[in-house]
Amino acid sequence: MANLIQKKQRNKKVLIMENKGKFMAIAITLAAGTFLGGLLAGYGLLGTSNGNPGIQNYTLRLSGSTTVFPIATHAATVFMDMYSNYDVQVAAGGSTVGITDVGTGTVDIGMSSREVKASELVTYPNLNVTAISKDGVAIVVNTALSGVVNITIENIKKIYNGTITNWATLGGPSHAINIYNRESGSGTRSTFEDLVMKYGTSTITYVGGIIEVSGSALMNSSIAGDQYGIGYIGVGFLGPSIKALNVAANPSSANVSCTVANIKALSYPLSRMLYMITNGSMSMQELAFINFMTGPIGQQIVAEEGFVPLV
Repeated sequence: MANLIQKKQRNKKVLIMENKGKFMAIAITLAAGTFLGGLLAGYGLLGTSNGNPGIQNYTLRLSGSTTVFPIATHAATVFMDMYSNYDVQVAAGGSTVGITDVGTGTVDIGMSSREVKASELVTYPNLNVTAISKDGVAIVVNTALSGVVNITIENIKKIYNGTITNWATLGGPSHAINIYNRESGSGTRSTFEDLVMKYGTSTITYVGGIIEVSGSALMNSSIAGDQYGIGYIGVGFLGPSIKALNVAANPSSANVSCTVANIKALSYPLSRMLYMITNGSMSMQELAFINFMTGPIGQQIVAEEGFVPLV
């Protein structure tokens, strides 16, 4: 199966474009023909083409979470390699954008790194939410930062609300903490606020001067370039120049590392699920892609992108 998940580019190419601050990946079918046609028929994948010009062509549009984005673009490439009559277009603009887009019919499938809010279900009562991966919100610092390995949720909150301002308070160097936050509308930010900023209270208060970044990739590069920075990111975006701190749920709890095993067991305090969302009765095409994502090949793609399969 590992060979299936190679990003086979002989039949199509993926264009990555930046459009008004949003990254968009559009996969374009260049040639007919598939490999392993019909392999996923048992998972509801209908409309498979074997180069027959009489087979109907389908377009699937996805938008939303920058965390889910690399999973979805990888999956789109493999899916179209197997089903050449599908054109799967994936755009990243944040979880709120994805939920709004699918709710209004702008796209077929929304991507979210947070749960759908009750207010969104009032506006769009027919949303269908499917978990496609587990994830952990890693609290990240630069690998050059010394003396800080563990942190409590309470102390993370104190950094972001301005109570703790210097790394020396946490055992690190005597230097001001540079704080990075995700943009409004980010699902990762929403999860961070629910799990961290609302710790012990229902209100959210941020200190002034926080550096706001748009997208998971930019959060990674920002912390990688700032020895005294702190931020948060989905586990699939961890890289060699940043490290995840061990997190304790409260001062009396054990510190838990942000690892695949701990996220899979949901023992990491900042664990979460990643979602794909449809609206109303699913079309054959939507069901085909959702089943692909939750099936064995889709779950291997999840793992290859650095995230955590459902089982």
